Amino acid sequence: MIRRVLPLIAFPLASVLVSLFIAEAAFRYSGYKPRVIIPNTNFWVTGWAAMDPKLGWVNREGAFHSVEPGNALMRFDADGQRHDPLNPKGAGIPKILVVGCSFTQGEGVIDEEPYAHVMNAALPNFEVLNFGTGAYGTYQSLLRMQAYFAAPHGETPLVVYGFNGHHVTRNVAPEDWVRLLTTRDGRYLIPPYVRLSGDHLREFPASPVPLWPLETKSALVAATHHAVLRVVRQVYWRERLEVFRRLLRQMKETAVANHAALIVLREVASTDDMVDIMRQEAIESVNCEPPDGRDLQPEDRVGGIGHANGKQQARWAHCLLDALAQRGYAVSEARP
Repeated sequence: MIRRVLPLIAFPLASVLVSLFIAEAAFRYSGYKPRVIIPNTNFWVTGWAAMDPKLGWVNREGAFHSVEPGNALMRFDADGQRHDPLNPKGAGIPKILVVGCSFTQGEGVIDEEPYAHVMNAALPNFEVLNFGTGAYGTYQSLLRMQAYFAAPHGETPLVVYGFNGHHVTRNVAPEDWVRLLTTRDGRYLIPPYVRLSGDHLREFPASPVPLWPLETKSALVAATHHAVLRVVRQVYWRERLEVFRRLLRQMKETAVANHAALIVLREVASTDDMVDIMRQEAIESVNCEPPDGRDLQPEDRVGGIGHANGKQQARWAHCLLDALAQRGYAVSEARP
């Protein structure tokens, strides 16, 4: 019986194996490679990121050298703030809460250069708290804001959200964003994200993407996994914008519930659609983007290639300070 069945099985099996071998060779010839496990450099090699069950990750307490040119020393306090040498300013001084991504965090610059510090130096009647965190979008910035107000805190009449147009993509965690994030052991990391579910937002916690069998050995398997991720995590632009709208609305509601105003600092890459949403939702925003809507140029970046350098950070700060002065805030003329 076995002798009769074996040839019937062996030929199809051999055909499949030969086909897989040819497909693997074709994929490699086309430039595809097996998955290489490389932990995210900014997160794990520098060491500033600590995993968090709610926010995905937060700034870890300590001092860490940036991987960007110059290897600036970045310090973070126990509560996740970017360290500011001016703080604390004293008991009872009102706070300004600042949230956002790595531009707000000040990736690549020393403690005296993030725009929140420049603001802090020019606002003697306030203490500016910089909770900017690398790779955050609107959703994680909202979570950071909610966590701040849920904990004991001083009077906080103003929240500043540093907005980068890419946040609209980060909020929904499509495949191309997930593939840029990793866990400490190098697996892809899905950050906390939201999707539309009927007329509501559905929230999802952070989770790693399990490796497929042979993904680190086979270009065919790695490419197939990427293709599946692309399909499963596809989010159309219309949904991304609607998610952004609802998250901004929640930001404003959270601020108002805590007797605070919300101002969006537009850093880079705001599209007309995004600006329209801010207007429609009556969200105050300040346009501090580079002229003519261009992205940051080499002269604006750390070492010409990195995040915003000290000069660009100062431009953002002075732009926002001018707007605050127009709104009645006492801004020192002796700005850094």
